[in-house]
Amino acid sequence: MIRVCEPSLSDLEKKYVNEALENNWLSSIAPPVQLFEEAFAKRFGVRHAVAVNSGGSALFLALWTLGIRAGDEVIVPTFTMVATAGAVTQCGAIPVFVDAEPDTGNIDVTRIEEKITPRTKAVMPVHIYGHPCDMDPIREIARDYGLVIIEDAAESHGALYKGKPAGTLGDAGCFSFYANTGLCPSALPGVRF
Repeated sequence: MIRVCEPSLSDLEKKYVNEALENNWLSSIAPPVQLFEEAFAKRFGVRHAVAVNSGGSALFLALWTLGIRAGDEVIVPTFTMVATAGAVTQCGAIPVFVDAEPDTGNIDVTRIEEKITPRTKAVMPVHIYGHPCDMDPIREIARDYGLVIIEDAAESHGALYKGKPAGTLGDAGCFSFYANTGLCPSALPGVRF
């Protein structure tokens, strides 16, 4: 059996769980959540970080907050987890799929423009397996067409694009702490961006 991930729980994690139970901190307003949000924002050099229950919820909230609604179109890659397109449909919007690059699995930037229509409101690049998408042309396309960018950085904690953290290059960046996410270039020797 090959496991995707096995939990590694130390005494520190047990201490935090017990502290949460003892203090009835079973919600997002628990003091440790605010400390985590502040530390995460500082680490990525952004003004705000908001913790939610999942990466999929983060994607939905980012889309909704940026005004994506029923009938809008959002450009998404073909190679990703279903939560990416699911967040789009949760808004009532329509995912428009763009093929992936064969070498990285990331959205093929050269194919984005051909999918844009008057109903296109956003592009959602997904940084696959710690490989940041080629964000400069994506940002240029978004600027030219008035699109918002929501980065799905669930698999790219710490990955850098031209010295800047993945997840900080669009209008919103969403991360996940699911067991098999969080790969970064240090886990991929020889990869340069």
